[in-house]
Amino acid sequence: MKIPKESRQFGGAMWAATTMAVALALFFGVRIAIELSPFVVEKIEVRGNTQTPAEEVVSASGLMRGESLFQKKLARIKEDVEKLPWVHSSKISRRLPGSVVIEVEESKPSFLIRLSERLYYFSLDGKVIDAPLKAGIDFPVITGLDWEELEGDSERREQVLELLKYADPASLGGRIEEIHCHSPEKFVIYGNFPLCTKIVVGAGDFAEKFKDFARLKRKLDKRGQYAKSADLTLDDRIIARLDTMDDERGTR
Repeated sequence: MKIPKESRQFGGAMWAATTMAVALALFFGVRIAIELSPFVVEKIEVRGNTQTPAEEVVSASGLMRGESLFQKKLARIKEDVEKLPWVHSSKISRRLPGSVVIEVEESKPSFLIRLSERLYYFSLDGKVIDAPLKAGIDFPVITGLDWEELEGDSERREQVLELLKYADPASLGGRIEEIHCHSPEKFVIYGNFPLCTKIVVGAGDFAEKFKDFARLKRKLDKRGQYAKSADLTLDDRIIARLDTMDDERGTR
């Protein structure tokens, strides 16, 4: 049987109106349920923070005591808390009848980095921490980079982070003062090392290059020699400038 056009139009309009009514009922029903919920925020607990004061975490979360426990979405609270300089990640949970727990994991800086004539904390996972520098800090300084390289050049960024994994005092045998990112093909490490004060590192397999440096250290130590600098840019040898002579000597 053919249904008249007017009936089909009327039926479609009724279906649309019914769908809209259900959606509005659900929306306002949820809003009313939230507003009339007997559970309100009475306590906000912050855990895991050492660098960030608890009141700053609470302020960033946007939570307010006395409001409905379900007023704010957990995902939004998490997003806002993780905008804080020191916060690396966070976990937000509700505890009935009236508590919210904010657990934060803070970044652990191992370096300072100079960007646009300012010093910032810098972590091994590549986070620049824009926080006031504390008196007495004694971290190695990364120089030679700019914001565009660090944030806009992912390959360059990963190269720097890979170098930092291997350029640590334990493997080099002494204190690192500065890591200068001269170019994508060249990094220079300055420090107070037992057998030299300057290490030039080329791009490539950093793990293998620092193994070569460890072999050089053992050889110089055995000979009782000291190198002013060690050049690790070549694949087949290390160029060590010895303190007792002016010319360069290749060491395999």
